[in-house]
Amino acid sequence: MRAAEAKLDEGKMTIAIVDLDYFKKVNDQFGHDVGDLVLIAFAKAAKETLSGDHQFGRYGGEEWLFALNSVDELAIRNIFDQLATRFTEHCSNIKDLPSDTKITFSVGASVSNPLKSTLDVLIKHADKLLYKAKENGRNQVVVD
Repeated sequence: MRAAEAKLDEGKMTIAIVDLDYFKKVNDQFGHDVGDLVLIAFAKAAKETLSGDHQFGRYGGEEWLFALNSVDELAIRNIFDQLATRFTEHCSNIKDLPSDTKITFSVGASVSNPLKSTLDVLIKHADKLLYKAKENGRNQVVVD
């Protein structure tokens, strides 16, 4: 949160909230040890995907908060497309997760502007966008 505040002080940015789709089913079906490995796989994939200008951290449960040093929608979508590819690769290395199991995520990405200029407002808006992504079928990025 401190890193996100510092980024916002530097200028325009995007706050994104990412939620792993149907994560409870992963824990229920394969166990919490596998669920923990999925969370680790996501963190590794995010670390590999993001440049030094971007940061992320676990926000709670299977939710993650991303502070992106970009306001370009195409660039934001590209980051999450790359993340999805890397996440799938890392999940394929989890031996107790059947190879046909596809774990996806939904994203709400709130781009700063004069009306959305505080971290609190950006997070609340990103959360609303995340729920829009979930309502629209999950496994997608909603940017505004």
